[in-house]
Amino acid sequence: MLGILIAGSLLAANAAPKDDVIAAAKKLGRTSYSWNSTSTHLERGGPGGPEGGGGPGGPPPGGGAIEGKASQDGVIAVSMALREGAVEVIKQGGKTVFNSGQSWEAAGDPADAGPGPDGFIAMMAQSITAPAAEAQDLAAKAAGLDLVAGAYLGELSEADAQAVALPFWPPPGGEGPTVSNAKASVRFWVQNGVLTRYELKTSAKVNFDGDERDLDRTTTVEIKDVGTTTVVVPEEAKKLLQ
Repeated sequence: MLGILIAGSLLAANAAPKDDVIAAAKKLGRTSYSWNSTSTHLERGGPGGPEGGGGPGGPPPGGGAIEGKASQDGVIAVSMALREGAVEVIKQGGKTVFNSGQSWEAAGDPADAGPGPDGFIAMMAQSITAPAAEAQDLAAKAAGLDLVAGAYLGELSEADAQAVALPFWPPPGGEGPTVSNAKASVRFWVQNGVLTRYELKTSAKVNFDGDERDLDRTTTVEIKDVGTTTVVVPEEAKKLLQ
């Protein structure tokens, strides 16, 4: 009986940090907030020498910084800096609309858009997730999550690391790169029971048509204006979201 009680206490102790982070992310999701997301990457190998095709601080292929807002009732508005230009995205319920500089349009199945910028933008728009939801997912998958130097730190399995290792997606109808030796760690900062920041670090070998490179990436999401953020949806976008 004593052994069962001790084992139960150890399981509860190990679960506490994970529960704390998930609770902090859920609390964030119950209010409005803004965020910014930035990524830095380093590519090693491939054409061009030991750091071919990349370098620290450069924008990831196809994308750069993201500014976003989330309302209490689940509306998400995002501005993304892509190589193709700035793109505005709004998500509500199961619907997604975007504006790449001309007008608002619905983001349908990326495969229907075909290859090229339109298909890529549709895929990017559909893949956007609010930080509160993404943080819950990462925390649930993180193993060994524990409080280290003021932040909760954990590791992802190789399978989960492989799923988040790439900062870009294959074109619709095309084959993407293969990923191996993937590793990932995630760190969460919580203040007054609310998530304020998280950081995802990944490393992997990426092979695209025989060109193999080591890709390291760090994505940092900063939460701000919790409870005071307002999301404004343009009338043209509202009609598409109805």
